[in-house]
Amino acid sequence: DWALKGPVAFSVAIDPKEPEHVIATTVGQGVFRSEDGGRTFEQGGDGVFSPVVFSSVISPTERTNDGGVVYVGTMPSMMFRSEDGGRTFRHLAEFDKLECLKEAAFPPVPASHMIHMIAASFHTEGTVLAGIELGGVVKSTDSGETWELTDGGPDCHQLLFHPQAEGRVYESDGNGYFESHDDGETWQRPWDGFPADLTYFYDMAVDPGDPGLQMISVGRNQYQAHGINPYFYKKGVHQGAFSRTSLLSNTFSSLYRRRDGQPWEEMLEGLPDPNGSAQGRFATALNDDKGTIYYSTIPGDVYRTTDGGDSWEFIEIKWPADAAERTVHVARAVKE
Repeated sequence: DWALKGPVAFSVAIDPKEPEHVIATTVGQGVFRSEDGGRTFEQGGDGVFSPVVFSSVISPTERTNDGGVVYVGTMPSMMFRSEDGGRTFRHLAEFDKLECLKEAAFPPVPASHMIHMIAASFHTEGTVLAGIELGGVVKSTDSGETWELTDGGPDCHQLLFHPQAEGRVYESDGNGYFESHDDGETWQRPWDGFPADLTYFYDMAVDPGDPGLQMISVGRNQYQAHGINPYFYKKGVHQGAFSRTSLLSNTFSSLYRRRDGQPWEEMLEGLPDPNGSAQGRFATALNDDKGTIYYSTIPGDVYRTTDGGDSWEFIEIKWPADAAERTVHVARAVKE
């Protein structure tokens, strides 16, 4: 019941080589596709037999006449693949046989679990990673036909390959930041710079022009970081939990940056006060200038840095008049 109170758009995938091709997935109404850069959408996803679709990616290396091959992940955790631009999908049944799924569980809905994130390599055709919440990071090297568990984090919130650095992968996990230099075969967990009381990690960005610059949102726990009342979280009732009016009085989240392997450092200049701020969403554009990263907050405010986080500027967004609750579940940027 929790998952079907939508529809809520939970992922947006843009084809890195043909950005007019866009896939959007929803919690409640499946998959939608666009061929005009997201200006208009039509229903897709034939063959995806769960309407609760949390994640998507369009491969930069696996190509067809309809653009990149599309992967989407659902709740419960199942993987689907499309070779016709998201119109029809094939169930990748070997994914269902992963041993880690037997112990996987999503805390607000403990009877289930989901594929929270999917990432496809920019350099190695057929290499795909998926983050199961809670269940771990799994990897395929044969276009999703077979999968194996890696030693990435167990509570994956974000997965990113880097377009310029072959083998480089980044994961934001509920338990910290993880990174890999071998397409996710092995992972490290750089921790230096984080205060001991910040233990919950959510969204992340990597400068597309600089593999050595990462940003991540952090909080003390999932309740304060998201501004969720623990009662509703435990009951699995998320509808409205992220709204401006329901934020907890002790909501707290902040942004941290890491450069060239140095310790993490907090970013404050030009950003909202961490006290009272819930964790928002990052966005980058592959063809944007080096150092340009966007951050959208739960109240619907958008900030941009063009110097890798040294300073941030507020960007005025004209929201629709009926957008009373401006909850941003996903953000993507495209430089036209």
